[in-house]
Amino acid sequence: MPHTVSYGGDDLHTMPYVETTCARPSEASAANAARLAVGLDRPPGEEMDRFLRVHEGRPSHAEALASLARHGRVNGRRRALAHLFAKQAARIPYPDDILFVERDWYAWRALDELAIAGYWVGEYEESEQCCERLLEGGKLPEDQRDRVTRNLEFARSGLGGRKRVGA
Repeated sequence: MPHTVSYGGDDLHTMPYVETTCARPSEASAANAARLAVGLDRPPGEEMDRFLRVHEGRPSHAEALASLARHGRVNGRRRALAHLFAKQAARIPYPDDILFVERDWYAWRALDELAIAGYWVGEYEESEQCCERLLEGGKLPEDQRDRVTRNLEFARSGLGGRKRVGA
């Protein structure tokens, strides 16, 4: 029986409700297995382990860490870890190799995850700076601008009366 699985909330794919494991899966299949584990609501530790294995196999890529950040944030139970993973993902530059690169993570999505995760852990200034970079950087899709603008307003309201560094 097919099961619909959402890959990071972006695209829906219909897949058989079967999970297979390979002794040495390719990077693409390991990343897909990690996403599938999330879609099938596997135990959180298993989901995290799969994404971390993907990252260990290709530490020059941000996709697995950014996906972990998104997953921790969306589920609301691991916001501090989401922030940690997003911060590291946002630091990783676009890789030299071209295999299995999801360009959006490097263009804007990792920074967006950092802005959101930063807000949720009380790092309002970091969130504000990330939102400003997203809005000024020219890479944010037009359909995301209103949401990021609202997130910027939330970050600024979180700062409240605190003096901002560099203001």
